[in-house]
Amino acid sequence: MILGRKRPAAETLALGLCFAASVAGCKEGDPEKCTQAQAVVGQSLDAENFDAARQWREYAYKQCEDRGPLTALDLKITERESAVQQRN
Repeated sequence: MILGRKRPAAETLALGLCFAASVAGCKEGDPEKCTQAQAVVGQSLDAENFDAARQWREYAYKQCEDRGPLTALDLKITERESAVQQRN
């Protein structure tokens, strides 16, 4: 609200509807980036670079709508890191 000026109800309603429509129409993430992030996590695990794997995992969570494969990825990171620690 601008000082001393009240927004008319119609204007407020219109702004609210525009916001609601934009939120409803937005999809989270990007499938291509999701796939890429998961691949890089796998490459990071192969290189035993667990910091990079975790960073790309975080990125994957922002890009992937389906969380199922990401749960498996979390388990893979944990198992692989544990195996490396036991080996050393």
